[in-house]
Amino acid sequence: MGPYYPPVWAMVFTNPKLPLSVDIGSGSGRFLMLLAKRNSGSSNFLGLDVRHKLVERSNAWAEQLQLKNMHFITANATIALDSLLATYPGKLTFVSILCPDPQFKTRHYKRRIVQRPLVNAIMKYLAVGGKIFLESDVEEVVLDMKRHFKEHLGDSLVLVKKHESTSIEEKEWYPENPTGVPTEREVAVLGRGLPMFRLLYERV
Repeated sequence: MGPYYPPVWAMVFTNPKLPLSVDIGSGSGRFLMLLAKRNSGSSNFLGLDVRHKLVERSNAWAEQLQLKNMHFITANATIALDSLLATYPGKLTFVSILCPDPQFKTRHYKRRIVQRPLVNAIMKYLAVGGKIFLESDVEEVVLDMKRHFKEHLGDSLVLVKKHESTSIEEKEWYPENPTGVPTEREVAVLGRGLPMFRLLYERV
């Protein structure tokens, strides 16, 4: 996908100055819809996904539910996020990247969602106190996402204190979904008794 041109935010959200939460790889959009319903009037929610049919369906559902604080856009976040956030009149306070395509083959790693340009865009606009929530049922995928954010740890990012070691290697994982809204994938994985690997960062 080429360069992306942002929407007119006042036509997308009732109050475009509210704090913004962005879900990258929003899929069916159900996770974001529940968050939008629970935070109506206090936050706006933006879902980004490359699958246009899913985005169209999600926006139709949002319209049916009369959720005026939620919108979905067909976009490659790596390319589009910087230009989208540059024009948003409110603060970016939350970013989630949940169960992205693992792209297991080494030659496909470059297709993974979390790459340096995406991290740079997030860190450029995330407000102090803002959170980044990363999650997958594939440990290596979360470790790879962590690797891309590592250069910002200490100076700009910290792990939220609730992290705890759950392995011999002393890897630290956040013990629960901080939003209180599980994704469909998370429900399925936990239902099989398998672990989810989570990281929650805070901008300092």
